[in-house]
Amino acid sequence: MAQPASVASDFKSINPLDFQEFIESLKRRDPRYRNNLSQLNYAGYYCYVSSLENAGYALSHKDNEFGEHELANVFSTVSGTGFYAVQDALYRRDKLWLSCFSGLKGFYEQFGFVTTRTEENWISGGPDVIYMTYNRLRFKK
Repeated sequence: MAQPASVASDFKSINPLDFQEFIESLKRRDPRYRNNLSQLNYAGYYCYVSSLENAGYALSHKDNEFGEHELANVFSTVSGTGFYAVQDALYRRDKLWLSCFSGLKGFYEQFGFVTTRTEENWISGGPDVIYMTYNRLRFKK
């Protein structure tokens, strides 16, 4: 998925500690983020936020056994900006994996992510946890 330079340049790399502080601030301000953003040690991640600081995400430094980097804690504080965060991540890496709650499955499918497995939520009655992968090479012929 090609991305215009203007969208890619809108996201800037930030220090993992600054990203963690940013995420913790979101979690304190809004319960949606408290329940939906993972508690991570971002030292092993490249972290990005939009220039307006209304969207962001983290990408793992290391890939898994399939060559996929983890896409973690995609967030947006303005409706629609999460789309650009995912687009930016796809611009930076060819192969990604993520976990999300079942309510976000369709959001990630629009980019070409496919479900690899589903697990019950560890909280009784909570949404299932969906694991998904993206491989740009799958789309090239």
